[in-house]
Amino acid sequence: MDTIEKVSQTITRVNDIVSNIEAIMKTQSESTHGITDNIGQASRSIQTASAHVSDSAAASENILETITTVNKAADHMSRQNGQVNTRSGNMNRKSEYLKELVNRFTFA
Repeated sequence: MDTIEKVSQTITRVNDIVSNIEAIMKTQSESTHGITDNIGQASRSIQTASAHVSDSAAASENILETITTVNKAADHMSRQNGQVNTRSGNMNRKSEYLKELVNRFTFA
């Protein structure tokens, strides 16, 4: 084998190695882009989930405020009901007293 043929074979082997490296780098680049896309999608999903959690927290806070308002109104109504019962009892006693007074009078 002469020198030119050896150089030619060496160049062919180097070209094959470079082609293999190029193919590997292209595959790695495609994989990297795929991973980047997946990370972007995961990030958007996490942001969406976070927004839903935030919305749920706000809704829960509104529900709590509404329950607190209803509880306050129920307490107020309970106190008012107690006052009505007390006044009703007082009026009932006064009515009985008035009946007694009226019954003392006799009509001729």
